[in-house]
Amino acid sequence: STIVLIYKVVGEGTEKMSKMQAGEELDLLVGLGNGFNAENDCKNPLVIGGGVGCAIAYPTAKALKENGAEVHSIIGFRNSDLVILEDEFRAVSDKVVLMSDDGSCGEKGLVTPDRLPEVGEHFCDGKIGYHLRDGRHFLSREDWNAYIDFLNNKFEEGRNND
Repeated sequence: STIVLIYKVVGEGTEKMSKMQAGEELDLLVGLGNGFNAENDCKNPLVIGGGVGCAIAYPTAKALKENGAEVHSIIGFRNSDLVILEDEFRAVSDKVVLMSDDGSCGEKGLVTPDRLPEVGEHFCDGKIGYHLRDGRHFLSREDWNAYIDFLNNKFEEGRNND
C-alpha cells in the first residue's frame, strides 16, 4: 500500500519532512475528521478545493467519478506557483475551472462566494454562478458557512504572512 502526502513547507515540521529521504520512517496521526461517502445518488456534484484543500477535494472528485457521477470541479490557488493536482482534477472531472487570487492562472478570483443564494435564487459572484435547490444535500448551510469562514481566515492569514 502507498500513502501520498501532499503538504506545503510552512514550519519546522514540514521543513523536516521536505528533507526526508525515501525509506525513512514517519509517525502519522491520520483518520481525523469525517469521511465522505461517494456511494450516493449525487449525479452532478460540484467539488470545490482551495489551495492545500485540493488535496482533500481530489480523492472526493475521483471517488464520485468512479461512482458514475458527472463531476465539475473548481480549484483555486493564490498564484500559479502554488497550483497542485491540476492534471489529476482534469483526469477525473468533466469540467474544471481553475482560479487564482491574482489571475496568474485560470480565472482571477476566489473559489468562495461572499454569500450563499437563497433556495431557488441564482447569482454570479465573480466568474462563478451559484444556485441552491431544495432537496437532499450532503452539505448543510452551516457546513458551507464554516468552510467559507475557514477559507477566508486561511486566505487572510496567508496574505498577512506574505
